[in-house]
Amino acid sequence: MDTPCIPEDHQLRKEAIGNINKIFEESKATLVCDRDLMSIDATELTIEVRESILVTVMVCDWNLRAWTFLEAFRGRKNIYVLCKHAKVVSLKETVEIVYRKGCIDIALLLLTVPHLLPAWGDRKMRTFCNSLVPGFLTIEGGGSHLTHREASRPGDDIVIWSLLIDDNAHSDAKAFWRAQKGKVLATSFLLSSVPRLKTPGLRWAPSSPAAQLLDAESSGSAYRLLALDEDDSEVGRIGADGIKATWLMYEVFGGLRGSETICSRMSWSIEQPQDSRCRRNLESVRASYMRNYIFGALLRPMSVSKGDVSVLPRGDPSRAFIGVCATNDIFRRLWSRDDQISWTWLGVYEWDMSEPLPKFTSTKKVLLV
Repeated sequence: MDTPCIPEDHQLRKEAIGNINKIFEESKATLVCDRDLMSIDATELTIEVRESILVTVMVCDWNLRAWTFLEAFRGRKNIYVLCKHAKVVSLKETVEIVYRKGCIDIALLLLTVPHLLPAWGDRKMRTFCNSLVPGFLTIEGGGSHLTHREASRPGDDIVIWSLLIDDNAHSDAKAFWRAQKGKVLATSFLLSSVPRLKTPGLRWAPSSPAAQLLDAESSGSAYRLLALDEDDSEVGRIGADGIKATWLMYEVFGGLRGSETICSRMSWSIEQPQDSRCRRNLESVRASYMRNYIFGALLRPMSVSKGDVSVLPRGDPSRAFIGVCATNDIFRRLWSRDDQISWTWLGVYEWDMSEPLPKFTSTKKVLLV
């Protein structure tokens, strides 16, 4: 239980969080005390009762929060569930029995909660969660799990995120991302509605993994664009001055007055799309994102397996989400290599797929700052 284990006093809280991974890993057991689980009568542990426990674990409050995700992930080799009449049931044993003898539908649903699957012991169980055996997640792996989970107080989500990827707890988002220097990050992970830092060099970096609500331009309904861990997208390397990665790129004039004239004098030609609907979308991007910039660009993550092909849209195929960046770096635009130009990350644009996209024919290494 995180509430009684994490003190309110700032210094004591800092010390407790600094040792929390070690506590979870060295603990004899993690006992889940949840109201829904405690209503299950497990006096007789039939297959049906065990199935009921697993289904409840997947949807109970304990499995939906950020702190308890860390508890489950760190202590998953010895998780126990407290049921009715103080009956304690091993989650590992229950998973294994249902996997071998229970309903196949429930066993398959467990693949959606790999953090609850035991990573040690039974060789068969390792096939489900082999990537989790080392004990830490990737940056995007941790972020994708937290993108729809609430933390108990502001800033806790960054603390939890940092503890999921290593033993160094960071409460400040800037410090968290500075500590990731030299590591890689999937480019598709950036196409989400999570808030971003406003620090130069880190404007692409999430200030929180929690996705914010957006208003869909096409439907008018609110939705969250979750930060997901895409295995097939190109990765970028985080450096001191930003993140550098190869993207599919479509360059445009910026929205700053006189941008087109400047680009023309620099002999920088841009192929204008023939379709009026595509041009209308590009004008919307310029007006919304690039009003203070001379040069602009749209970005799509590349597929590792298919080469110069964009990663397919996630979820609703009627919408594509495009990264938007821009720069006023005229001199480097003229004389430097592509990866030396600093492009400012400006956000994610929702493109209605009933209207044609521009042709992303250019593959470039881009430095996002």
